[in-house]
Amino acid sequence: MLALITGGLGFPVLFEIGRRLRGRLRRWSLHARITLLTDFLMFIGGGGAGTAGGIKVTTFALPAFVIAAEIRGEPSVHVLGRRLSAEVQRQALTVALLGVGAVATATLVLLLITGFPLDAVLFETVSAFGTVGLSTGITAAIPPAGQLLPAAPRPARVVVIGLGRFGGSLARELAAHGSQVLAIDSRPALVQRYADELTHTAVADSTDETALRRLGVPDYRRAVVAIGSDLEAGILTTSLLADFAVPHIWAKATSRRHGRILERVGAHHVVLPEHDMGERVAHLVTGRMLDYIEFEDDYAMVKTLAPAEAVGVPLGRSRLRTHHGITVVAIKRPGQDFTYATADTVVEKGDIVIVAGRTTQVETFADLT
Repeated sequence: MLALITGGLGFPVLFEIGRRLRGRLRRWSLHARITLLTDFLMFIGGGGAGTAGGIKVTTFALPAFVIAAEIRGEPSVHVLGRRLSAEVQRQALTVALLGVGAVATATLVLLLITGFPLDAVLFETVSAFGTVGLSTGITAAIPPAGQLLPAAPRPARVVVIGLGRFGGSLARELAAHGSQVLAIDSRPALVQRYADELTHTAVADSTDETALRRLGVPDYRRAVVAIGSDLEAGILTTSLLADFAVPHIWAKATSRRHGRILERVGAHHVVLPEHDMGERVAHLVTGRMLDYIEFEDDYAMVKTLAPAEAVGVPLGRSRLRTHHGITVVAIKRPGQDFTYATADTVVEKGDIVIVAGRTTQVETFADLT
């Protein structure tokens, strides 16, 4: 009875997975199809006398003999001249139905609470069921069993197009922070270099709409166009992402004029890495700052050594905000970590402070050191 209940649960779940799969199967890459074949083999597992997991080869094969015997109208099932008892048949069908029900249910639950694609989720589920130990790299980002709720956190899914210095570094950093990254580039050597570090990589022409659809790019909510050398390809790729209605599109520009064009074709955010880094380094070279970050509306944050006038007195009494128009937001003593600065914090010689304020004011304050 338990087997029938679990099996009955499995078939509606499989139907739901099949419905999701029907519209995407044609877009699956060769890698995804090979993964599906691997899932099938892991689910079957090893021989009946072995220590491998899965439902076992004999359990998988027995239903076929049962069906064949039923078609031929034979009263009993024979395999290699041996008659299989009804008890053995019942046990095999029970194991098979339990396996299908467990894998299908777990797969559907993970699809609902994570943002991972079906092929990755199914691989993780079958690998765990078969005690194989293989993974696509998403195991660490899957919520623990106690968090199997609709509100469980979902890992960010980002597609990065272009694996040059900027795109490659960005993709690595996203992956290091737990994001699921699909990296696309037309150069096989670059794709191969990042294949072991990122969730998914693919060699494709990003200006080809069909290729992007096959890779499932329209399903992503965040995309970064990191193509800098080929301006036309970057603009066309950004335009395609806008046509896909991707909600958040970042695009790399080589100049402000290039950035304005990217914004007009659909980019929501434009970054100029070389320009921004040049401005930042210029402030570090010409002043006494240890680090510099500029925001919009002429506002910046600076890391610098504490000036002599701030040493030995609480920040509330030093009146740095009144005299210089800046706010000390954090402080770091030698050999210690940064901590929040309060009005009672006493600055000591050699302390590093982070101050915020208007660009000219924080620059002037840094020159006091």
